[in-house]
Amino acid sequence: MKISSPKDNNFLDKVHDIVMSNINDEKFGVQKLASLIGLSTSQTLRKIKAKTGKSVSQYIRELRLSKAASLIKETDLTIAEIAFKVGFSSQSYFNKVFRKFYGITPGEYKTQKEEDPENKIDIIPKQKHSKFQKIIVFSILIIAMLIIGYIIIDKLLYQKINDQPPSIAVLPFKNISNEIENQYLADGMWDDLINHLSAIKGLDVRSRQSLERYRESVKSMPVIGKELNANYILETSIQKFSDTIRIITQLIDSKTDKHIWSHEYDYELNNIYKIQCEMSKLISKELNVILTDKEENILEKYPTENVAAYQLVLRGRSFSDIQTQKNLETSIEYFKQAIVLDPNYARAYAEIAQSYFILKNRGHHHKSSVDSAKIYVEKALNIDPNTFRAYAVRARINDYYSEWDKCKENYEKAIELNPNDAQVHSQYAIYFGTNNDFYNASIQLAIAQRLDPLNVLIGNRFFKELIEMGEIEKAEKYFEKWSFIFTKEDQIKKKCLIKVFKNKDWMESIRFLEEEINKDPKNAILYRYLGDAYNEILNDDSNYMKYAKKAYKLDSTNSINTSVYYLSLLENKKFNEAKRLLQSKNFKSLLNDQKQIIYRWHYYYHNENYEKAIKVLQDSLVETHYYYKGFTYAQLGNRKKVDSFFSIERAWWPNYYKAFVYAALKEKDSMYYYLENSNDLLYIRGPNGRREFDPYRKEERFKAFLRKNYFPITNWNE
Repeated sequence: MKISSPKDNNFLDKVHDIVMSNINDEKFGVQKLASLIGLSTSQTLRKIKAKTGKSVSQYIRELRLSKAASLIKETDLTIAEIAFKVGFSSQSYFNKVFRKFYGITPGEYKTQKEEDPENKIDIIPKQKHSKFQKIIVFSILIIAMLIIGYIIIDKLLYQKINDQPPSIAVLPFKNISNEIENQYLADGMWDDLINHLSAIKGLDVRSRQSLERYRESVKSMPVIGKELNANYILETSIQKFSDTIRIITQLIDSKTDKHIWSHEYDYELNNIYKIQCEMSKLISKELNVILTDKEENILEKYPTENVAAYQLVLRGRSFSDIQTQKNLETSIEYFKQAIVLDPNYARAYAEIAQSYFILKNRGHHHKSSVDSAKIYVEKALNIDPNTFRAYAVRARINDYYSEWDKCKENYEKAIELNPNDAQVHSQYAIYFGTNNDFYNASIQLAIAQRLDPLNVLIGNRFFKELIEMGEIEKAEKYFEKWSFIFTKEDQIKKKCLIKVFKNKDWMESIRFLEEEINKDPKNAILYRYLGDAYNEILNDDSNYMKYAKKAYKLDSTNSINTSVYYLSLLENKKFNEAKRLLQSKNFKSLLNDQKQIIYRWHYYYHNENYEKAIKVLQDSLVETHYYYKGFTYAQLGNRKKVDSFFSIERAWWPNYYKAFVYAALKEKDSMYYYLENSNDLLYIRGPNGRREFDPYRKEERFKAFLRKNYFPITNWNE
């Protein structure tokens, strides 16, 4: 790569001279350069990019390295002295950058007397290989991949800190302003700094979801570092004064609890992006992480120059982070206000898209929410094709429509732009799981769990994936290490599952829950779990209702306790009691409109009034609940309608759901095929409690299915 003194025009001559006259100033960057040439920061970024094809940081760095190369050849200065003269305070960082650019270290370069100092040096000659050699090498690689494949998940999950890339936890920013309402600004800047750092592939950045646990924590840095498996911790406080902001930040070695550096920034609010860019670069440099040109471009890009629009997006995020229907709707209003102020604010469009997509599961009409999300995704990418969030949402839209190739492509693009987003890795795992690629699903979940170790949802998915892969010991090891992130009830559930799969007996679940109830007889959730177990393991409707009622009596404010008790009444044909509960104020206050429609459907379905059940499902809020429609039309014997639902690409039809349908259609071979090929082991007990299977329970093939999946043979099967 050749670096030459730019002579294209007077502008580049001036820029070159300014940079060279400040070459020994480590802190010399785009803002000072812009000030000296009399342009705004954004104008300087755009103009230099247009003239050279490089970011300002890249342009300055390459001039520094070119000058260093000259000094190495022309002087007797030490490498440390040369590094200092061209603006590098750290010799190790200088060595790393020099080697990346020229291909050899500064010391090696000094001994190369005939090489052109302005060209990269290829010190490894390229060799040609015969076709036979290539086949041998390829075969060895395949064997090696098979050998190491088994241990990849272990390494991803159980890596020691020293085996990882430099890992950092950015603790929630403390708002020390007099105005409490400035907390949204602190949270927004915190989130943005995490996003900036997450775009750097050489860093392992802990996720915001895990970091939230330490907002008011009094734990020591070594304890936090150990819990998050992070080398470094960044502590930051902000204070807003009218249109200015002060940021005080310090980087701490989590192992030794020693401060590596601390900085204090005083900036006008309209320079807020510069603060985040400078902090990201400073952290990368301190941790010896070299930024790629693309990463520097992303860091230096100003998503908007309208500070008011930026603050509106931060306010919107403060609502969208808490994903209730009302909060998501409010967030969209803020994001749309930001677009009014800056119609080219790509991030605002991407945030709207994400809120709309999530709303499909929060009481909104599925298709209209997804279609709205799709519109805003494309608008975001038309403005800025490097909008990470837009690719992540687009991938989820592709998943919704079963556009698998596009889905994979967009997840890969999102991860390329932001390799540290745990949620995207977790969602990508769902993509692989849906397509029966459980190995890659596990890899993605292991990455997600490492980045966001305290995230309960990711933890649940990862635990489930290990169980389903038959890795019971690894699941137990994972649970022992991370059990503190789960609720007490969830801990009991996981202990229960470990016992079941260790002993290959679902009856362990009932025995274990009964023991736990003896220890904690007022725990409503334990009774609910026990009721579910009697229903799904023993097909025992009486005990199902008995324990569901006990859970409801202990805590009728819990929506799951309430709905499970309602379903247990239906299973026991207590239709009048179920109807009273369905129409009660308590029931209506706990469940949104969409769920109330579904529970009305359950009422008519269990009553065998299938025509009314179909009418209930005509409501637009449940238009895409194709499996309920499939169950009902199967009971009516309408095979044509059932097939039409099976053919809908975005309909979700796990194999055990298809087994229900074919059982109702009395198509026994198809029923057994899907029942025996259900690969969701944690939910496999569900079918056993379904009344659709009652006509088949005494058949040898059904009993063989029960034995294979660790179920007991009961009087229902004799």
